[in-house]
Amino acid sequence: VILGAVADFGALGFAAQSLITPVGGFTMVANLFFASYWLGETITRLDLAATLLIILGIILVAAFADKSSQCFSLDSLMCLYKRPQFIGYAVVIFGSIIVVYVGIIFTRRRIIALKDETDSRAYKRLHMISPLLCASLSGLIGAQSVLFAKSTIEILKSTARGNPEFSNVATYIILICMLVAIFGQIHWLAVGLKDFDAVIMVPVFQCVFVVFSIIGGAAYFGEFRTFSRLQTIMFPLGVVILVIGVLGLAMHKSRSAEELLNEEDDIESALEVGTPVYNDEPSVVDGPPSSVSSTHTPKAGSAAPSSTQTGASHYVDRASRRESVNRYDEFT
Repeated sequence: VILGAVADFGALGFAAQSLITPVGGFTMVANLFFASYWLGETITRLDLAATLLIILGIILVAAFADKSSQCFSLDSLMCLYKRPQFIGYAVVIFGSIIVVYVGIIFTRRRIIALKDETDSRAYKRLHMISPLLCASLSGLIGAQSVLFAKSTIEILKSTARGNPEFSNVATYIILICMLVAIFGQIHWLAVGLKDFDAVIMVPVFQCVFVVFSIIGGAAYFGEFRTFSRLQTIMFPLGVVILVIGVLGLAMHKSRSAEELLNEEDDIESALEVGTPVYNDEPSVVDGPPSSVSSTHTPKAGSAAPSSTQTGASHYVDRASRRESVNRYDEFT
């Protein structure tokens, strides 16, 4: 995680944030295939279609994004903060953050008030809206962290060119704003993940984060002002395709720990129907007596375990695993 964050931060020094941020959507594709390889998750046709959309969207964004090389000093960055476009953007973002925050507080209070009416339509509606608000707030704040991170990397580049940027208090204000935005993003994403499913939270966060990072780069750095007519059409199209792909991956249903445990219990129950196994080797199910290896017979001087003992040991193993699952569910 730390290495990826450092790499993203460094990449902002070489390209526009409207290019760097959408390409980060490829992490969801990587997560899906790692989950399939390591955790045995099933990849459906919908997953493959969503993955292709994400890749297509990233290709369009990369092909038609602003690739001009720009360098800014602290003075030029402060001038950009005074542009009417950025002021309007800042007002909209600040107002949106306030509205979403108030919405989160309201929905949480209503959910607590309706905790004894979990089957009511109002409770279910609020329980569906609350994670969307938390993810949206995290995405809105996180998008500003990209803007301030881009400003910070430009300050570092200007300092490397010999300008004494760290002698100006504005440098430290930008650094503080970046840190506040990063911790705000992490906090509200964690708040949502504590009570709601990541399958809903992460894609909504990713979509809001990408869209408003692009809008922020356009409003502050003017990354769209040199766009041709073709770029004006194809770049937004790529972003829309990318967002649709991310939402498509959000429909992937992962198996819970309880489901995996039940599947393991079913396999063990099926195996118990066959010949009892006294060693670690697999038993022969429904085979002739001659097909059973001598290693499956009890050793001399030792008594074969009774069915009561083997059943009790299986019960203890299942009980301990279920207790682990319950503790995991309580933790998450």
